[in-house]
Amino acid sequence: MNSNRKTYPNQTRRGLIAPILLALALAPLPSSMRADLTHRYQFDGEYGEPSVQDSVGEAHGTLQGTAYVSDGAVYLDASEGCYVDLPGGIITGYSSLTFEAWASFGVNNNWSRLYDFGNHNSETGRGGYYVMFSPHTASGDARVSIAAADPGYDNEYVTTRPGVLDDMGLLHIVAVYDPSRQFCAMYIDGQLASARHDVPVPLSSVQNVYSYLGKSLYDTDAYMYGYITEFRVYDHALSAPEVGASFAAGSETLNLDAGAIESVALGLDPSVVLLNGMSQCKVSATFTGAGTVDVSNEPDVTFSSSDETKVTVTSSGVVKGVAIGTAKITATYGGKQASQVVTVIEAPAQLKHRYSFNEAETDYIAVDSEGGANGALWGGALFNGDGQAVLDGVNGYVDLPNGIISVLTNATFETWTTWTGTRMWERIFDFGNNANGEDGQGTGTTYLLLTPRGGAERVRFSITIGSGEQMADGPALLSSNRLVHVAVTYSYSERIARLYVDGDPAGSQAVTIPLKSIADVNNWLGKSNWPDPYYTGSID
Repeated sequence: MNSNRKTYPNQTRRGLIAPILLALALAPLPSSMRADLTHRYQFDGEYGEPSVQDSVGEAHGTLQGTAYVSDGAVYLDASEGCYVDLPGGIITGYSSLTFEAWASFGVNNNWSRLYDFGNHNSETGRGGYYVMFSPHTASGDARVSIAAADPGYDNEYVTTRPGVLDDMGLLHIVAVYDPSRQFCAMYIDGQLASARHDVPVPLSSVQNVYSYLGKSLYDTDAYMYGYITEFRVYDHALSAPEVGASFAAGSETLNLDAGAIESVALGLDPSVVLLNGMSQCKVSATFTGAGTVDVSNEPDVTFSSSDETKVTVTSSGVVKGVAIGTAKITATYGGKQASQVVTVIEAPAQLKHRYSFNEAETDYIAVDSEGGANGALWGGALFNGDGQAVLDGVNGYVDLPNGIISVLTNATFETWTTWTGTRMWERIFDFGNNANGEDGQGTGTTYLLLTPRGGAERVRFSITIGSGEQMADGPALLSSNRLVHVAVTYSYSERIARLYVDGDPAGSQAVTIPLKSIADVNNWLGKSNWPDPYYTGSID
């Protein structure tokens, strides 16, 4: 536990109650950090002072609106115009970048910002060409973002952590942008929260005209509610051990030295893979000064297989089973090694759930004849007595039990259906969650869906965990007013999803999302996790 955490002050929505002023001693700046730490804000001014001092780079900021400093923190009450205004251009010319902060968030509204550095279009009121961190998005996650467009969302790459950061106390937050590796990552309290290796946007695309703490470059987004005790900017992509060392040192001490490596551990998810299936290595290292941190994304981690005729492994730790048998995967980091045996099997398909809708017209329970996971009809849904569930397109749908998707590694979804509707985004099925939680529609967060008419005017299968939606489109929208057979095979083991219509291949898409990442509390036939139209037709 970080011994330097402050207690969360009493708060009201009208403002933050000022704590007793304390004098804080400034720690000296180690010579090893002088070249990389370019700006540091400790908010150690007196209550009522309008300025915020940069103790390293002299890019001093000003408090706006009702923002104030006290007890080594800046307090923001989410009111209009309450933020910290830092000078523009303070990250211009950087080739890699790290933001580090200790911050506590109260109950924030959608799209609040810890920071937002970029440009603003005064005509549209939208932001563009920016880097930002939102602790509370409309999708119900926290995210790091880099955008190279106006508006930013037209070419934006986001790295997300499920769940908002409201009411979690003082958090250590680090965002790393390393375009040389196309790498972007988020760390919370010294641990990797999310990362991706496919971010092609260089930092030269960021137009750092404005630098805000607590305010968005979009006019309609919420202001931040909470406080910040420390904010740092590095002209350097911090490594995972450096992040861990800084968290261990706390907000009042500057230290990126993780110490000596004591041990390395290797985990695989899963360690038993299907033939031609894949698994992902996770490597952690324990340091004397930083504890145990996830080093899977560090460039000097290497992998090897004891038998590549059975199991192969890429430089990024992706394991693939190429023949039945076993092999040992070894990870090497910092002179230490760890190994794990991988077993490759060929598993037959197993029918898990079957809904035939043979119930009487007066029934409302949809019986699962294979798995016992019975569903229920709601709204204008009914059985027609002839083996079909009929959905009225108004409010009728079939509600299946929670958790039936997230327990699977690979899956096939198969249906015979007659679509009598015409509207876009009707759902044959939608399994997942949204920002309004269980039973209600809202902003979809994690889900997989099948629609007869998607955005490309085609039948579409789609899966997402809040960003990086992966879609398999057919050649056209689904035929209407006739019985059609539709199937989706989702092989996480082989990282591929395939769509079939009437037995013929209709589309495919490479996928990287494990089904266990889907928060499947809304498993619906005929209803969307978004406020989209209900399905019109019948399911046989």
